[in-house]
Amino acid sequence: VEVVEARGCGLNEYEGWSPCVDSSGEKRREVEREREELDWDSMFSRYVVKRKPVVIEGHPKDEGWRVTERWTQDYLSKNAGDATVSVEYRPSLSNGFGLGNRTRMKLKDVLDKIGEGSEQYYLTSQDTKDGNLFTSPLTELHEKRDFPLRPEVLKGLVPANISLWMGSSTSKSSSGLHHDYHDNLYILLSGSKTFTIFSPKYTVQMRTFGAIERVHRNGRINYRGRETHADGSTTQDRCRAEIKQKVFEAERELLQLEDEGCQDSGRLEAAEEKLQEALDLELSLLEEEEEEEEED
Repeated sequence: VEVVEARGCGLNEYEGWSPCVDSSGEKRREVEREREELDWDSMFSRYVVKRKPVVIEGHPKDEGWRVTERWTQDYLSKNAGDATVSVEYRPSLSNGFGLGNRTRMKLKDVLDKIGEGSEQYYLTSQDTKDGNLFTSPLTELHEKRDFPLRPEVLKGLVPANISLWMGSSTSKSSSGLHHDYHDNLYILLSGSKTFTIFSPKYTVQMRTFGAIERVHRNGRINYRGRETHADGSTTQDRCRAEIKQKVFEAERELLQLEDEGCQDSGRLEAAEEKLQEALDLELSLLEEEEEEEEED
């Protein structure tokens, strides 16, 4: 892992880890390494809360982690080979990936190409729908109980998505400079990978697509016109969550009264009115969102 220092500037509230200058004037550029898997409390207090990267040697030791022992080409072809996946394709090695050139293939065909040494195909993250954590081929492989949804080392975090990358290269290739919006746990199964990382402290100095409006204390980056809170939620997201909670509580209150056989018409009417008000708020929000989509 290579850590690169850059010059900082204003409009940035980030307070987490960054490369720094020690008392001797030397820049600390190293990323810590852990030879033993950490428990969640240690991982959180030493790294997550400090926004500090770490290299953990070895693979997860979770009881539900079977990837290391199972995932051979034969196993993947047998258990998920018929899954259709979206693959990045480049017509020649002089072209790069990440240009939007995609084709759909059976996973077993992708495995054959990569197994033959082809450097023209790259399996990257797949688009998910309906809030699913992952799609094929991970859907089929999770049905085989190959991996846990939440590894022990990060069991206190809520998973946003799970992805699989796969390719072959005899020379160095790059995925390009980018940033994610979630904490990453990257597990290297085969080959090697180098990460060049920049602290959020210096994001305003980077050549970003879009003007940076704000960098939150935890490193969350906001671009102009796409502002969020530090946890990534928008004001509309929070409003939607509050309304859903009101609907849930009102429904629970009314059902409880009915289950108890309540004969107090006043209490029942009040509970019904409370539920109706919550449902009206939910409907109004949906109508506003539909109007905004039509304007876009």
